[in-house]
Amino acid sequence: MIKTNRIRTIDFWIALVLITIAIGTLNFYAQFRSIDFRMMDWRSTQIERQASGDLVLVEMDSQSIKEFGVWPWPRSYFALAIDQLNQYQAKRIFIDIDFSSSSSDLQDQSLAWSIEQSKVPIILPAFTQEDASGNWSLTQALPMFAENSSLGSANISPEPDGLVRQLNPFSQDPMLIAPNVVMLMLDGMTSSDPFFIDFSISPSTIPRISMADLIAGRFNPNLFADKVVIIGASAIELGDIKAVPNYFVLPGATILALAYETIVQERQLYFVEMHYQLIAILLLAFTLGIGFKIKSWRLGIFLVLGCVLSIETIALVLQTQRSIVFPTFALHLLCLFALIQQVISRLKIEQILSFRHLIAQRNAEAWSHTIVMNSSEGIVRTELDGSIIECNARIMDMLQLEHEPNSSDKIDDILELEHLAENTIRPQKITLNTQAGMSFTFEYSRQLVKLDNKTQVAYLVRDITQQTKYEQQLHHQVNHDHLTGIANRGQIELQSPLVIQSAKLQSANFAVVMLDLDNFKDVNDALGHNHGDLLLQQVAQKLQTVPGTELIARLGGDEFVLIFSPSHDLSLYAEQFKKLQKIFAQRFKIHDIDLSISASLGIAYYPQHGEDFETLLKHADLAMYQAKKNMQFSCVFDQQYQQATLRRLMLFGDLRDAVNGHQIQLNYQPKIDIASRKVIGAEVLARWHHPQLGPISPDEFVGVAEHTGLIQGLSFYIIEQAIAQAQLWQSQGININIAVNLSPQNLLDVKLVDYFRQQFAAAPLALQNFSVEVTETVVMTNSAKCIETLGELRKLGLKVSIDDFGTGHSSLQYLDKLPVDELKIDRSFLLNLLESPSQQTIVKTVIDLAHSLNMQVVCEGVEDEVTLASLETFGADIAQGYLFSPPQASEAFLSWVINQQRKFD
Repeated sequence: MIKTNRIRTIDFWIALVLITIAIGTLNFYAQFRSIDFRMMDWRSTQIERQASGDLVLVEMDSQSIKEFGVWPWPRSYFALAIDQLNQYQAKRIFIDIDFSSSSSDLQDQSLAWSIEQSKVPIILPAFTQEDASGNWSLTQALPMFAENSSLGSANISPEPDGLVRQLNPFSQDPMLIAPNVVMLMLDGMTSSDPFFIDFSISPSTIPRISMADLIAGRFNPNLFADKVVIIGASAIELGDIKAVPNYFVLPGATILALAYETIVQERQLYFVEMHYQLIAILLLAFTLGIGFKIKSWRLGIFLVLGCVLSIETIALVLQTQRSIVFPTFALHLLCLFALIQQVISRLKIEQILSFRHLIAQRNAEAWSHTIVMNSSEGIVRTELDGSIIECNARIMDMLQLEHEPNSSDKIDDILELEHLAENTIRPQKITLNTQAGMSFTFEYSRQLVKLDNKTQVAYLVRDITQQTKYEQQLHHQVNHDHLTGIANRGQIELQSPLVIQSAKLQSANFAVVMLDLDNFKDVNDALGHNHGDLLLQQVAQKLQTVPGTELIARLGGDEFVLIFSPSHDLSLYAEQFKKLQKIFAQRFKIHDIDLSISASLGIAYYPQHGEDFETLLKHADLAMYQAKKNMQFSCVFDQQYQQATLRRLMLFGDLRDAVNGHQIQLNYQPKIDIASRKVIGAEVLARWHHPQLGPISPDEFVGVAEHTGLIQGLSFYIIEQAIAQAQLWQSQGININIAVNLSPQNLLDVKLVDYFRQQFAAAPLALQNFSVEVTETVVMTNSAKCIETLGELRKLGLKVSIDDFGTGHSSLQYLDKLPVDELKIDRSFLLNLLESPSQQTIVKTVIDLAHSLNMQVVCEGVEDEVTLASLETFGADIAQGYLFSPPQASEAFLSWVINQQRKFD
């Protein structure tokens, strides 16, 4: 017995040494790394850490997409976000935006300007991506964005098992040599080696806010103070989703935020160096070898289990407390070997032989039958010629077979497959109609198997009908508009190259039409967005009835694109455009409400107006805006439209500089009290002399300001200068009323009233002689909001005047509801005043009505004494025009006023 035990111990040590060498070698070559990753993931679930609060996520979520109503977002939205974050003193801003999407020049200019003016460092992403053909390309910010920002790699690479676990601080891609964006977000903290992200930090504890709430200002003002901000996608439909441990999937922006938190909290996880792992394996092997000498097999098993628990406890403590990952699978494998040896060594040899004999007696056919019958997948086993040997209940249920196949049936009878005796490399997909008449999609694979030295074929069948339907639905959602069901921008990008190729082959033309609904915002404002959505759906349905279209798509909002089939005769399109016009000549019925809505069409022809679709779409868009400007139904692109756009772009950049550089000059035109002929006020008129283009019409540069979002800065500059001038004149003894013009957007600006309040707090005397002028059309178009704003301004002490009265076609009965002190009759009513009795009646009626409502009346465009005398007879209060003085600069105007006052002294 002693000799037997000694031999057994020697055998154990030999086996232990060999197993230790084998396990150590496999561990050295990282063969257990995937399992060690899983164990590392499990340990990170055992403790939950809170985020530091130093970083805020601004999410491009489903709420924002729905609220903005368009995707991709115009880049001006990101410009607004940058401006907001600057205002609330963010520390750094990373914008995870895909610059491969199309954008307009105005939108690019807006974003570039915000980046340039930002006092907060801006970080933009660069990344490599693979296209459908397998080619890799680099996507990065345009030079106009990159020159005032930092570029960092935004690539996140998964492990071989498909999960993202670690981050490389510096990109190793030859196409992109740059630090990771996380490194750029850190302030003085760096990490040079790749590290594992600590997923014990809970993503739910990271402060976050919707992009829509940021733009709308719906947040705590202290949320962003001295914080790093990541603006990134979180909506599932945007596709920026990565598989991660513990949380299944997370948005890419959230993963970058966790990587940032990992470094900030000094939780970078690193694997123990290999030589320490090998030392641990050797120490464990020695411990297990000593424990093998224990006579009691129970104590030996307890020793092994104790080693397992101790190893995992130490690994858990190291990972959660010291950020050290200790791979333990090799050690557990060694313990498993020792446990097996403990059990086997105590069995009698007779029992071992008996057990082996029992296994040898197993019937291979019965064993195979058990596996087949109990499988959750459909399995069919056949001979090489396709004759069915057996199939399980699952395959009968999937195929809805009424009778179990027998040996005379072939595999083709139930699956309609070729029964070639060869293994399939990849699963094959088939769609079948069952005996019950239903259609299903299956995925199958086949493999040769040997049983009792006989080669057979095994078919493994899986029902993927629901999965296929889901993929089809997902494909439809990606390429179709969710509201109207017609194509979207993605489908345009897929189909437009095919239309261009077809036109090239035929040497034919085709038309691209940009269609925009007129005043669609009024429908949403008056009836609600639900009615607006129903209107868009009806428009989409009717557009599909227009013949000869290759594609009809909704770009977003109320914009639609129609691509017509190639043709050699452009006149054919004219007939189709007439059918489009007939659609909008009819009323749309929405919930018992008849709506009459018009549209504007911009038309571009291939190849005359562009040889690629992006150019055609841009030119059609320019033509559409020209149609709106001309109040026409349709307009064909002309090169001059593009030149006008380039001029607007030039004026946009120069106007911002002109406002900031005090290049806008204020002129003043006097207002004369008709009864006394004394100067009682002046209207402020802005003038801009461009260094290259010369004088720019106020209508033009104010229109540019309204279109590009500069109107607030321009108006506030004029108001500030006018108040300063009024205060200066008051100090010189000139007490006259100063009137400034407000645009429609000014009255909709929530900051306007507070701005006036702040200005007059610093110059209270100027408030006594200050008024604002708004056009009649503005008040009638946006009545509720405008009336509210005008009322607030009046409460401050400002006088309110309705300019160009008589041109807006408003009801005279509406005047008593307006918070107005003064009416300015438009100059058009004075042109033929002396020759036209009807004009005289109109002017006198308006004057009488205004007086009955306690309003003063100003008559613009007075050019001669005869007209002035007539107005005096009618009872008008104030006159303004070239009879008295043209608009003059402040110095010349002051001299003129002083000279006028001397006449009455």
